[in-house]
Amino acid sequence: MSWIKSFTIAIVEENYEAIGELIESVPQFETIEETQTACALIQEALTIMEKEKANTFEAMQKMKKTRLFIDTSSEPYQEYRG
Repeated sequence: MSWIKSFTIAIVEENYEAIGELIESVPQFETIEETQTACALIQEALTIMEKEKANTFEAMQKMKKTRLFIDTSSEPYQEYRG
């Protein structure tokens, strides 16, 4: 299977591992059309990776807030004896 076809499939499936592996092994292309196609695919991969980066950051922030809430809400209960 050609690199372009494999890369296209990885992008459609949003397979981050395969995208990374394929980026590391970009071949020399024989035609300008292949090079332009590869450039467009790489741009799309960058868009997908940026979206995933933002989603991961958002999930980490939510986890941080949840952990902080759990840590503060699990303090021992002390009854007020006015």
